[in-house]
Amino acid sequence: MAEQSHITDWAIGEDKTFAFTIYQKTAASVLTSTPQDITGWTLRWDMRRSDSEADPVVLSKVTPAQIVINPGTGGTGYIVIEDIDTDLLSGRVYRHAMKRADLGSETVLFFGNALLAKRATR
Repeated sequence: MAEQSHITDWAIGEDKTFAFTIYQKTAASVLTSTPQDITGWTLRWDMRRSDSEADPVVLSKVTPAQIVINPGTGGTGYIVIEDIDTDLLSGRVYRHAMKRADLGSETVLFFGNALLAKRATR
């Protein structure tokens, strides 16, 4: 089962990097404190207006250029958001999810709300 992870400190027109760590799970899907080795994984991060598949993706990032795994053995990485990625979006709460996209191993790793704020300066 995927873990919830919310994004709250983000505004339209900002350059952002969102750090993450993926942890191992037991056979019973219980999260442990041991980082998962994600070396060589293909990751995709999508943001939509809602969880509905019918809702189009408004922002998407993939490894290796837009999602950087560093170091893979520590389960850590970051998602790179450029200021122009959000220029045409509205300030609101979106839904986001990170997925392992390797054929035969596809699984949602984390998901949650992404609060994209509208600020006076852009």
